[in-house]
Amino acid sequence: MFGPRSIPSPLPRGSSGRGMTRRRLRWGFWTAAVMAVLVALAWAHNVPTSPDADDADAVRRMLNEHEPSRWLNDVGQRTAGVWELQAITAVQDAVLARAPLDVGIPLGMSREPMALYRARHGLCYDRGRAIEKALAMIGFNVRYVAVFQAPGWTFLESVLGMASKRRSHVLVEVETSRGWLVVDTNTSWVAVDVGGRTWSIADLRETAQSGAPFPTWKRGAATDILYEPWVAVAGLYSRHGGFYPPYTPLPDVAWGVFLRSALLP
Repeated sequence: MFGPRSIPSPLPRGSSGRGMTRRRLRWGFWTAAVMAVLVALAWAHNVPTSPDADDADAVRRMLNEHEPSRWLNDVGQRTAGVWELQAITAVQDAVLARAPLDVGIPLGMSREPMALYRARHGLCYDRGRAIEKALAMIGFNVRYVAVFQAPGWTFLESVLGMASKRRSHVLVEVETSRGWLVVDTNTSWVAVDVGGRTWSIADLRETAQSGAPFPTWKRGAATDILYEPWVAVAGLYSRHGGFYPPYTPLPDVAWGVFLRSALLP
């Protein structure tokens, strides 16, 4: 006679669905907001790689003070391998001669080529920036490469600073008609062996991992960090954000170079 009694819902029909929709909208809004902030911060910390007028002025001064140089006028001869190596070593020598003292430019200050020129001192990351900009100005394709000592550490641990007490170094990798070539930023070493072969970061990494000895180099000796376990990251200028504007504690990265190169082998 009597069917089962239905228990009335304390909420109006459909309110649960509307509440779920509102929560999803709020979640989507905050997710988009956080992503927008992260993109804006990454963009603010993007390190430009193209030389400007001040860079050109500083590079010309360094090259002409070291030796009256024709390199800035002979870009059309880049296909000649001998000319390429002469131009690369002339840039390296000029930067090392202008900033021979191993004293870094303080954090929160410019380390563009003109700053190095005026300071007359710097460390690998300061000289590396000047070498990078100078070679780009001449017409080379260039990558600024951070190298981290990483025994037992992963790539992310090294890059994010978990291995902050580990040694690090900066190298410049330049593309020549014979392939990519590594240029040191503290000494006159360039990765060309006595047989004339150019060595890239990938070549050096593969040799180091295999345990094979490095060859005899044509000029200088390889930096000692390359004889230890290491990782290399192109386009990473600092993990702390203190090298380039806006000088806030986020990594300084040339995103175009970083994303094209990803983690070098």
